[in-house]
Amino acid sequence: MAGAGLLICGVYALHASPLFPDCDTPYDTFLGGTYEGGAAAGGSLRTAALIGIALWAAASISTRWLRRWLPLVVVGFILAYIAALIVLWNVSPMIWGPRVCV
Repeated sequence: MAGAGLLICGVYALHASPLFPDCDTPYDTFLGGTYEGGAAAGGSLRTAALIGIALWAAASISTRWLRRWLPLVVVGFILAYIAALIVLWNVSPMIWGPRVCV
């Protein structure tokens, strides 16, 4: 379950600030320019990690009572985390400003 959470958070982080962005800025690094603001903001990435930790803790605690439904708890964790990150992606520009290429 922790591995799935790390994978989902990693995908969010790579999508928020891709390794090879199409920025066309004069300050492109070897891997390309970088994104700032919105989902690429440091606060957004930390929030994504905290959401994952909180959902993982809730799922871990619930498995104590729901051992028979462990696969259902794991699937619920994954779906809840993906839904939370989709909401975070859409809400983050209102909190950290628009995502821009620098």
